Amino acid sequence: MSRMRPIFIIALLLFISSALLAQSDTAKPSQPPPATADSNATTQPSTPPPAKPGDSSHLVIKTYKKAVYPAEASNQEMQGRVWVHLTIDEAGNVVTIEPVSGEGPLLAAATAAMKQWKFEPYIQNGHAVQVSTKMYYDFAFSNKIQDKQAPSTPIELAPGVSQGLLIHKVVPVYPSDARRKRIQGTVALKAIIGKDGMVKNLHVVSSPSNDLAQAAKEAVEQWRYRPYSIAGESVEIDTTINVNFFLK
Repeated sequence: MSRMRPIFIIALLLFISSALLAQSDTAKPSQPPPATADSNATTQPSTPPPAKPGDSSHLVIKTYKKAVYPAEASNQEMQGRVWVHLTIDEAGNVVTIEPVSGEGPLLAAATAAMKQWKFEPYIQNGHAVQVSTKMYYDFAFSNKIQDKQAPSTPIELAPGVSQGLLIHKVVPVYPSDARRKRIQGTVALKAIIGKDGMVKNLHVVSSPSNDLAQAAKEAVEQWRYRPYSIAGESVEIDTTINVNFFLK
């Protein structure tokens, strides 16, 4: 009996120690996960979410107003390119215009014209959103400076501006095989718009499939544009044309 007592005491001490350790483990909380450093991270992600079917890929000018060449600029033989920063609301209206670069009178004329521009609503995640962009406007004339001529090579024009020159559009036919396989997305085409407004040198830059690329090309080849003029002469323009294919 006397030999059993030390063993019993040791076992009791081990039991009490285990109980205390168990209590300390449950009373001490685990470390919380690290907090997000930027409280806006959930509303302003550094990487935008992937575009959903039906979302806009670029701005499209719905109503285009040509700028009036200022008399002051004409008298001073002033010409060149001006840049402005536009903010466009959910309905496609220009709400703010901020001059970026260019001669004062030309900037004023471009601003007055662009205020009247109307864009298709820009869709993101299925909803119209406010957007901002930088666009340019070219001013040139031939009646005051005889040695100034329109460029002989095509000039590059932003997709939104060239879209405003479109006067005849053929909607592409959605290929049945692509529809069956539920292939969708945007076909990006590079094109030269001739002095007569005809599309030429059309080639595919990117496409979700060959079927969609072919359908886009066949439609765009039939599009017609209003001629673009510089220094009183029609010029060829180099632009990108985006054709969207989305299943409802």
